[in-house]
Amino acid sequence: MHSSSRSNEGQPASHVLPEDLPQVMRNTIIYLDLHTFTLNSEEHEKSHKRKGEKKRRNVQA
Repeated sequence: MHSSSRSNEGQPASHVLPEDLPQVMRNTIIYLDLHTFTLNSEEHEKSHKRKGEKKRRNVQA
């Protein structure tokens, strides 16, 4: 994996943080990821309770 690190440049790897990234930035990214996940799950709950078009679209997707 580490030997072919050069060929992986330009490919955005989700949730893989560079080693030289400051700890504050790491914590911020992790916090934002968790916050986004929380918002998404809250929206999911709302759409389930509403039984509207959103729910039908989610089932199809």
